[in-house]
Amino acid sequence: MPRTVHVYTGPTLSAEDVIAVMPDAVVLPPVAAGDLLRLDARAGDVVVIVDGYFQQAQAVRHKEILLLLERGVEVWGAGSMGALRAAELHPMGMRGTGAVFRLYTRGVIEGDDEVGVTHGPAERGYPVVADALVNIRCTVRQAVRDGLVGRDDAARFVAAAAATPFERRTTAELVAAATAAGVDAARAERIGAVLRDRRVDVKRRDALRALHRVRRADLAVAQSSRPVVSDNAHLRLWRERTRVSHDDQGVAPVTDREALDACRLYADDYPAFAAPVALQTLASLVAPAPARRRTDDEVSRLVLEAAAARGLLADEDAHRWQPRWLRDDERSLAGARLLAARRALAIAPGLPLHEPFVVALKLQGRFAAARELARAALAFNHEVRAAHPEFDVQRLDGARVTAWFAERWEVGAADLDIALLDRGFSNRRDFLAAARPFYMAGKFGPAQGGFSIGSSQLLRVAST
Repeated sequence: MPRTVHVYTGPTLSAEDVIAVMPDAVVLPPVAAGDLLRLDARAGDVVVIVDGYFQQAQAVRHKEILLLLERGVEVWGAGSMGALRAAELHPMGMRGTGAVFRLYTRGVIEGDDEVGVTHGPAERGYPVVADALVNIRCTVRQAVRDGLVGRDDAARFVAAAAATPFERRTTAELVAAATAAGVDAARAERIGAVLRDRRVDVKRRDALRALHRVRRADLAVAQSSRPVVSDNAHLRLWRERTRVSHDDQGVAPVTDREALDACRLYADDYPAFAAPVALQTLASLVAPAPARRRTDDEVSRLVLEAAAARGLLADEDAHRWQPRWLRDDERSLAGARLLAARRALAIAPGLPLHEPFVVALKLQGRFAAARELARAALAFNHEVRAAHPEFDVQRLDGARVTAWFAERWEVGAADLDIALLDRGFSNRRDFLAAARPFYMAGKFGPAQGGFSIGSSQLLRVAST
């Protein structure tokens, strides 16, 4: 069976660059956390990582690469993020090539910012605004060899560049930084001219070399062994967050988790939908579900027993757990203890508490509508970015995002943390990770209008 080569690239190599070397390659954007978990790659296929996000999105995880290696997928890294990950994982079977890879493996360079660049959006071909430090190093070193720059000035210039944040490593900024660090202004300008006119793009050179090596099948040796990746709660959670339902025919697939997040964030009465699903799920985790459906009393008993076993709701500690798990107006309710138990257990580490809600939506026949809502909301961010290239959803002010959703839910500051629990978020950090991508569409775009989980609306309430 012919192998498929998947290439993750962006500012270092264009899609045209890749196709010129490997016409049948599948060209993908810079890799980010979760992308390799979604990738449909089989044993014998090849993944080449050139570029990857590390600021505006979480960087690709080491374990994602190890999972591919475990499946028999060949993984190469070169040029940028790929060189960094290959240097870290080559003892485990990832293959690296090129000067940047060697500089990392030998300890000559260490930081992520050595390969980091500031660039424009994909729609404009990822134009580089500020160059990578490793390219600056190689350019200045070559200028020294060519007798254009003195060795001492070169060293001081590179040191000033290393001390400059990677987002600001433009030629003008670097010349100014070197001058401030004591390099003669005229000589600093001369080095700046070298960076403009005689730039050494070692990242691009390395990436092309990796593609040529992959294309030459005679150099592709079989892996003698594969790493064994241990399964754990974190890995299961990552997989769950990247799962895409098989019937998603959209141009940009929406993960099941993103569809659920749209409901958690936009549905006015999501807590009413979620509460019985959470109780049934928690009861099933305590004891295997019987063939028949459990009664409400059985569910309540199992959940309360689980809370007691964990020492969460002891009477003598009521002054501690009541303020954390109950609002003031809930403490005298007949079901207050069960309510507190549900909230407390729902954030226990490792509990698979996302998939049951997705299943509940699908069983009710409402999941597809939720997914389309999420698709429209996420697409709105691309429209904003096209009009404003500097826009980065991950840099949205957390306090502003939190305040807007709290106002939408009509929740006061004192009750916000409990409201987040009822919507399936373990804490504010978890909430913001989900909320930032949906904020713009909710405030300005297609999700402006509220909806409810009533039977005549988008979703129906699950019953116990």
